[in-house]
Amino acid sequence: MRQVMWALAVLLVSMISIDAGADTRALQESAKTAFGNHSGGAVIMRVSDGKILAIVNPKVSAIQLHPPGSVFKLVTGFAALQEGITSAGAKFRCSGNQPIGDVLLYCTTPNGHGTISFPEAIAQSCNVTFYGLGRKLGPKRLLKYARVFALDRKVPGYKGVQAVGHLPASPVIHPAQTAQMAVGQANGFKITLLEAAEMVRRIANGNAHVAGIDNSKTRRNLAVIRSAMRLAVISGTCKNAAVGGVEIAGKTGSPEAADDSDKRNGWFVGFAPYKKPEIVLVVFVNRGHGYDTAAPIARRIFSAYFGKENKR
Repeated sequence: MRQVMWALAVLLVSMISIDAGADTRALQESAKTAFGNHSGGAVIMRVSDGKILAIVNPKVSAIQLHPPGSVFKLVTGFAALQEGITSAGAKFRCSGNQPIGDVLLYCTTPNGHGTISFPEAIAQSCNVTFYGLGRKLGPKRLLKYARVFALDRKVPGYKGVQAVGHLPASPVIHPAQTAQMAVGQANGFKITLLEAAEMVRRIANGNAHVAGIDNSKTRRNLAVIRSAMRLAVISGTCKNAAVGGVEIAGKTGSPEAADDSDKRNGWFVGFAPYKKPEIVLVVFVNRGHGYDTAAPIARRIFSAYFGKENKR
C-alpha cells in the first residue's frame, strides 16, 4: 500500500505545471538534459518570491530526503558569525584531521588546508574549521539556525507533494556528533532539495530573520556568506560551475549516501547573478561528488538560463 501511495504522489507531482510559459518549459528541458547520464534532481527557484521555475525529478527533489553534507556549512558559518564565535577576518589552522575524544574526524583534503581564513574555509569546504565552530555553537544553536533557514518545513513556492526535512535530535551523545552535525553529516539529518533552495534564497536576498538580533548585523553577516560563496566559484570547490559573463556564487557538498556509507552523493547550491540575484539553483547527483559531478551540471543549467551556451 505504501508503494502505491508513493507512486500516486509522484504521479501527481509530475502532473503539476510549474509554469505555462514557453521559456520555463525550455528551462525545464535544459535542466533535465544537463544531467546527461547522471541521475538525481534539480530545483530552480526565483529569488524574489520563491516561485519554482523548474524542477528535475520531483521524487528526488521534493519527496526524498538527503543528508545535506557541506552545503550546511553555510548555516553553521552564519550561526558562528551571528553568535560572535567567529568573524569575517578570523584565521584557522587545518592539519587534515581533528581528534575529538576517542574519534578522529577528517577534513576534505588529507594534508589539510594549513592556515585558512573564514571565507576560504567556506570556499575550500574545510571540515576541520567547521568541526570547531560547530562544537562551540553546540547542537541547540545549530538546530536553531537550521530552523532560521526553514530546513524543517515545506516550501510555500511549490504546490506539489513535498516532504519535510528531518533535523537531528538534541542533545547529542558524543561531542563528535555535534562536529558532524556542523558539516551536515549527523545521523538522521536529511533535507529536500526544495528546502536547500529556500535556504540559499534567504542567503541571496538577505532575508534570514533571527529573533533578538539586530537586522543590520544579520545583513552584514549574510553578505559575508555570499562573498565566501562567490569565492568558492572563483577559486574554490565550485570552480566547475563558473560561466563566463555571469557572476555565480555557490557551495558544494559530497556527503555519505544515506543508504550506503561507502558511496557519496553530490550537491551544488548557489545563486546568480551575485550582485543582483535572480535565481537559486540546487543540483543533487546520486553517486557523485559536488566538485566534479554536481558543479558541471550546475554550469550547464546556469548557461542555459543566462543564454551563455555553456561558456566558462
